[in-house]
Amino acid sequence: MQRPDFKLFLTPRFIFKTVFGLLFWTIGLIVLIRLGLWQLERLEWKQGILGIIEQERLTDPALTPFDAELLTTMIPARLSLRRGHVTGWLSGAPIAIGPRPKDGVAGYHIYAPVTLSAPSGVQDTADKPTALTLLTNFGWIAADKRDAFQAAVTPLISTAPAPETDTGTNLTIPLSITGYLVEPEAKGRFSANNFPDQNIWMRADFGDIARHFNINEGNSVELFFYADQIPAAFASLAVPEALPESLPAPRAYGDFGLKNDHLYYARFWFVMAFFWTLIPILAVISGLRKK
Repeated sequence: MQRPDFKLFLTPRFIFKTVFGLLFWTIGLIVLIRLGLWQLERLEWKQGILGIIEQERLTDPALTPFDAELLTTMIPARLSLRRGHVTGWLSGAPIAIGPRPKDGVAGYHIYAPVTLSAPSGVQDTADKPTALTLLTNFGWIAADKRDAFQAAVTPLISTAPAPETDTGTNLTIPLSITGYLVEPEAKGRFSANNFPDQNIWMRADFGDIARHFNINEGNSVELFFYADQIPAAFASLAVPEALPESLPAPRAYGDFGLKNDHLYYARFWFVMAFFWTLIPILAVISGLRKK
């Protein structure tokens, strides 16, 4: 058997190809391993969220009041996905965000501000406002029911008597709502824009909605409140036929469409890294045998 000529390994061409190949291989290996580690980080994050959901699913939201003191003293991120209930008044005409299809039917998500009622005898202060407003998602409604629902709600807002705790704001329909808090999604580069002046809403942008309802930072918390039941006050609205589908359908707690596939993807990237390492080694061994 002829011994390989090692002088070939010292030629500039071979050295260049070897250095370039090793650099390309190393970068590829780092990228593949980093993708696998990133998926493991996402797995830990997702398991934390699912753990919160499972824990909150077992709690009774009626036992956790979301009042101004709680909402202003805790970090919003720690309140996200927590279940509870609010008591307050509808303080603005609902807006419809969409269209969003559901089971093949076009529809919209109904958002409106709910101003929380202050506990008896508590005075509003600059550092702890009691007239806190939560932007509330009341649920999804079919496109052909949207206008009728908004027409039924809007006159009540402008004509219903204000409660005794009213301080000049437009507080009207008394509401008791159970639901959960959700952090607003960050706007993506290709996200559609809202046109509030034309009453065209494509996405639930917290800043756009807050400005539309003249809600300032001091009297709000950057969280959406999702109702998980139809408020009892809505049962008296003069919607056509008074059918449940004529009212917004709240999104049940836990119906977030979360998938925990991160372990699968982590394994995929680590297997790719293994073969990325194995194939060049086999190629080198094969080349040496031929020579």
